[in-house]
Amino acid sequence: MKKLFKRLYELKYENLHLILWKNSDPDDLESFTLKPFHAILSVVTLIVLTSILINAVIFFTPLRYVIFGYDQSFRSELVDISSRILELQDSLNVRDRQLANIRDMIRTTPDTVFTVNRVVASRTSNGVDDFSDHLSLALFNDVKLQRLPDITFEFNRLDEPIFPAASPVNGIISGNHNPAEGHFGIDIAANTGSPIRSIAAGVIVHTDWSINYGYTIKIQHLNGFLSVYKHSTAPTKNIGDFINKGDILGAVSDSGIISSGPHLHFELWQNARPLNPILYLIN
Repeated sequence: MKKLFKRLYELKYENLHLILWKNSDPDDLESFTLKPFHAILSVVTLIVLTSILINAVIFFTPLRYVIFGYDQSFRSELVDISSRILELQDSLNVRDRQLANIRDMIRTTPDTVFTVNRVVASRTSNGVDDFSDHLSLALFNDVKLQRLPDITFEFNRLDEPIFPAASPVNGIISGNHNPAEGHFGIDIAANTGSPIRSIAAGVIVHTDWSINYGYTIKIQHLNGFLSVYKHSTAPTKNIGDFINKGDILGAVSDSGIISSGPHLHFELWQNARPLNPILYLIN
């Protein structure tokens, strides 16, 4: 075979006759005329084209990663995309849970807006107009003093509220007490996640969620006081839990559609009458 290729190379520019016959039938002959140079050129061209095609398939398709392995940049991209997909999935799961909670609350939970009957100003003995806002007792179910016979004994052992008390959250007052406009408490702007603390010892009588206020927590204290905390995160306490002064109830959030930023809306009531919390807190 080596001798044949050597001879073909020597005669590469000559016209050669290639004769083919079968050993079993010598009379059946076929002859072809060719130049070895053209044959060699055709073979080389075929090899080059095949090589180019194979390299193109390897380098311009994902097959290169199978053959040569993943390069670092591509691997980093895959990790980043995978992380984003997981974060997006978590966000979608949270959104689905929130929508489910909102749907359930809309169906089953009344809003916690207070209905007020404003009494016409009455003239006092010194001639000063006394404007007082009184809540209709028939519509006072959400804030009236709760009667819980099963906890009466323990409730009577609580300490009485001491005023002025420490602010329920560290922040800046951003909204004042204004009953004339239906704002029965004060707004305290604070960082999201700031702890909300009870201003006095008491018992949790209400924890609920509404579209307007997010989570609302109400604590009954001695001497007819009731403190209300709105726009909180999920409460850390349950209805019926006894708490001490300074216990953490939740954290500041931006929950509720009427909230314009992270803050705590704090109200203080006594015997079904709204008080100005500023007068009862340490500034």
